[in-house]
Amino acid sequence: MLPRSVRLTKEQFNSVMEKGRAYHSTLFMLRVVPATSPAVSPDSVSGNVGKRTPLVTPTHIAASIPSKVSKKAVDRNRMRRKIYEAIKPFYKIVAPNHYVVVFGKSTALTVTQSQLEKDVRDIFVKAGLLR
Repeated sequence: MLPRSVRLTKEQFNSVMEKGRAYHSTLFMLRVVPATSPAVSPDSVSGNVGKRTPLVTPTHIAASIPSKVSKKAVDRNRMRRKIYEAIKPFYKIVAPNHYVVVFGKSTALTVTQSQLEKDVRDIFVKAGLLR
């Protein structure tokens, strides 16, 4: 499971749902939106007063399984944990400053973990998130 610090908040999730671009694969649907940081970088403290330069923030990710995929919460939670585990090996090479929501499709319930990881990698490449 990914740490809570790199998962989306409710506000970020809603932002992705409103403005995010969708990408599809056989096992997942992915929504991505660039993160906007209103914070002032440390460079502005050292002389560039008033200038805002974007900070590099880690990409925040959420996994969601609709009840249409499975009516049982146990199955949806298991699938969500599997998706987080499939993302974990690639998280360190994901491009920063993005909010990402991964939706599992019903075909993802019966595949192996290695197939999940392969499809996660493919859809992240398709979305331009892997460096």
